[in-house]
Amino acid sequence: MQNSAEKWKNCANQTISTTNRAGETVKWALASLNGEPPSITLNETQVGASNNWGCQRALSAVSNVVVDVNVNGCGYHIANEGRQLADKMVAKVKGR
Repeated sequence: MQNSAEKWKNCANQTISTTNRAGETVKWALASLNGEPPSITLNETQVGASNNWGCQRALSAVSNVVVDVNVNGCGYHIANEGRQLADKMVAKVKGR
């Protein structure tokens, strides 16, 4: 978990380029890393998109389980949906 946090921290505040299914290049602005192990998130916003189109990735660990959530489909004004989903999954593991 600590290793992943360090890698994510190195990517924070960077702009990356990806190629979508249509073959178009899309740029994403990565935000600052949020949280500390065992629960971290990284938000990304599509550069040039209107209305703050973005995504959130969350990584959480409990016991011997690591939960890796990438908010599927992204959305407008993504806030903390990835962390909330990861927290619910971690709570289920803790409840066992």
